[in-house]
Amino acid sequence: MVLLPFLLWATCLANASAYVLSAARHSLCNVRARSSTISAITSSQVCVAQNTDLLFGEFRNMFQGHFDNVAQVQQDRDNGLSPREGGGHEHIHCHIEPLAHLDGLKEDQAAVLASYYFDGQPERLFRTRIYLLQACEADPDFGDCVEMAIFRVREEKEQQLKENCDSSASISWDAEDTAPDLRIPECSIFWRKIDGRFDGRMRTESIVVQSPVLKKAIVVQDDVALSEDSLWCNDRGHDTDGNYVYGNIHGIPYKMDRVQWARCPTIPTAPGQPGQSANPYRQRVEA
Repeated sequence: MVLLPFLLWATCLANASAYVLSAARHSLCNVRARSSTISAITSSQVCVAQNTDLLFGEFRNMFQGHFDNVAQVQQDRDNGLSPREGGGHEHIHCHIEPLAHLDGLKEDQAAVLASYYFDGQPERLFRTRIYLLQACEADPDFGDCVEMAIFRVREEKEQQLKENCDSSASISWDAEDTAPDLRIPECSIFWRKIDGRFDGRMRTESIVVQSPVLKKAIVVQDDVALSEDSLWCNDRGHDTDGNYVYGNIHGIPYKMDRVQWARCPTIPTAPGQPGQSANPYRQRVEA
C-alpha cells in the first residue's frame, strides 16, 4: 500500500518533467524562428539601403555636365520649323554642376546648380535653379527613387552668375540658398531607373505655379529623361485660360545631347572664311 502513492507521485513527476521539456523545446524553436525572421528582415533592409545608395550614386554621377540640343534645332530648321508657335525648339544649353560645398547637406543628399542659356552662349542665361537631391526608399508612387526638389536662385546670385558667364566657382553658396521660401512648391521630380535610363515625373500630371516673371499663374507639366548620352526635357506651360506660354507646342521634348563644350562650337560662315561662335540657326537665317 505504501508503494502505490509513491508510484502515483513518480508518474506525476515524470509527466511534469515531460511537459516542461516540451515547453522548453517549443520556446527554443520560437526563439530560433524569431531570430531567423529578424535576421531575414535586417538582411532585406540592408539590401534595400545598399540598392538605394547605388541608385543615388549612379544618378549623381550621370546628372552633371553640359547638354545641348543644337542637333535637334538644325533638324527642325531643315524641316522648316521655327521655335515656339512654329512647332520647333529654341536652341538651349544646360549646364549642371555639383555644389559639393553647400552647407547643411545630409549624407543621403546632394545639390547641383543647373544653368540654362540660349543659343549655346553662356551670357544668354535665362534660368538658374538649385536642385536638392534626396535618396528615397519605397516611395508610395515611385518605389526606390531620387527626389529632386527645385529652388529658385536669389537675384543677386543670378546676377553674379551672369557676370561670370555661368561659372559658380567664384560664388559662395550656403544653406540659405535652399531656404524654404526659395523652394518651388509641389514641383519635385522623382527619378526612377527604367531600362538603363532615369525617368523623371512630378507627383501629379500638372501643377499651377505663380510665375514671378510673368506675374500670373502658369499650369506646368514636366517629364524628363536622363541617360549617359542625353538629357531630354519636356517642360511646358500654359496659362489658366489654356493659352500657350512656353515649351514645344507638340509636346516634343528638348533633346539635349551630352557635349564636351560650354559654348556652341565654331561654325564657318562661308567656305574659306574664319568661323565664329554662334547659333547654327542664326547663321542660316543671316545667310
